[in-house]
Amino acid sequence: MRLFSRSSLALLALLGLMLPVAAHAQIAPDRIPLQTKLNELAHLREAYNDALNTKDVAKLAGMYADDAILISPDGIMHNGHAEIAKHLADQMPAFPRAVITSDSLSVYGNMAIDVGTVALHPANAASTRQRYMTVSERGLQGVWKIQRVALVPMGS
Repeated sequence: MRLFSRSSLALLALLGLMLPVAAHAQIAPDRIPLQTKLNELAHLREAYNDALNTKDVAKLAGMYADDAILISPDGIMHNGHAEIAKHLADQMPAFPRAVITSDSLSVYGNMAIDVGTVALHPANAASTRQRYMTVSERGLQGVWKIQRVALVPMGS
C-alpha cells in the first residue's frame, strides 16, 4: 500500500527546498541591521536634544535606564534613574539652548558608544562647549536606553 502519491512527494520535496530560503528571510532579533541601529540612535540623540531644549524633564529621564550613571561636568556622579531625574529637574530652569553633535558612534551588538560635543547657548552669556560620551543599550523591545553619560567641559 502506498502512503504518498508522486505529487505528494514532489510537494514535500519542494517545501523542503523552500524552508532554508524562508528561514533566511527572517531576521533574528539579535541580528538587527546596523543601519537600523544607527538610525535609532540618531533618533534617540535628536529626541534628547529636543527634550533638553523644551526642558521636558520627564522625557529626558525616561531615556535613562533604571541603573544609569550620569557624570556631570563638575565631576559629580548621579546614580540611578531617580537621582538623574532630580539632577535634570534641578538644572532645567536655567539650562540654555543646546546643540548636540555626534563625532563618533560605534555599535557593538545591542550596545552603542556615542562621543561628541554639546554646544550650550545661554541667552545673555558666551556659548560654551562640552565633550560627552554615552553608552546606550538596546533592550529586548527594541528601545534604546542610556546607561552611562560623562560630560567634560572644553577649554576655550
